[in-house]
Amino acid sequence: MTAVSQTAGPEMTLCGEAGLPYGLLGYVTDYANGVVDEATPVATLMRLLRESGATLADTLVAAVGRIDLDAIPPVGTQIAWD
Repeated sequence: MTAVSQTAGPEMTLCGEAGLPYGLLGYVTDYANGVVDEATPVATLMRLLRESGATLADTLVAAVGRIDLDAIPPVGTQIAWD
């Protein structure tokens, strides 16, 4: 998958290098700066965020329901990396 992220790029890279499981859930609100000539108006961004709330909640509920809680080590567990 290809995505432009202003906030999650470093975290995704570091977790991948360290072999840490990492999931990122994001949704598009507008084009990245420089992709289109004019920035998306703030009112449009706010409308898109309001409209996406139910979809985000449904996605989180479905994703959390798929987590195998028995496969998650307790907090503070030291993991030996190969």
